[in-house]
Amino acid sequence: MDINKLFKTTALCLALGGMGISGAALANQATLHITGTVKASPCVIDTDDANKTVPLGDIQASNLFADNSHSGWADFTITLKDCPAATNRVVATFSGTPADENPNMYKNDGDADSVQIELVDKAETLKLGKGATMKVEVGAITPKQAIYNLRARAYSTAGNVTPGSISAAVTIGFVYEYEP
Repeated sequence: MDINKLFKTTALCLALGGMGISGAALANQATLHITGTVKASPCVIDTDDANKTVPLGDIQASNLFADNSHSGWADFTITLKDCPAATNRVVATFSGTPADENPNMYKNDGDADSVQIELVDKAETLKLGKGATMKVEVGAITPKQAIYNLRARAYSTAGNVTPGSISAAVTIGFVYEYEP
């Protein structure tokens, strides 16, 4: 047997076998669908506002004796700071237990009867009951901030309030938005 002929035959078999394997490997394909979302980065809730107590003060029961009577407003702010450059505005969503008498107010968990808690923006244009949202533009100051100017007060739709405590828990969730 000629060694040259054997070498050529072996090389041809290997080449054809390799093509067969390559052809079989290319017969099956996989497709990748790569997805994702670019979101605006969060701001930092000021440490004084992360777990804030809003004092309504001492309220005379006689001030809440008539229908639709209320205490004075307690003004306060919630400040989000260190907002990234890409964040243009922040939308706050308010939640808590709504009052039976008015779903735009919060239920008093204290022991004063016939009292609800009203929460609004400082301009009093938005009633911030459960599910309400408030959008605030992020300022251009350094560090960039979103400041929520809010007001709360005791309210009585039915009057005849009995002395006791006033207490409610309201949770605020934040969604960060940007415009390129």
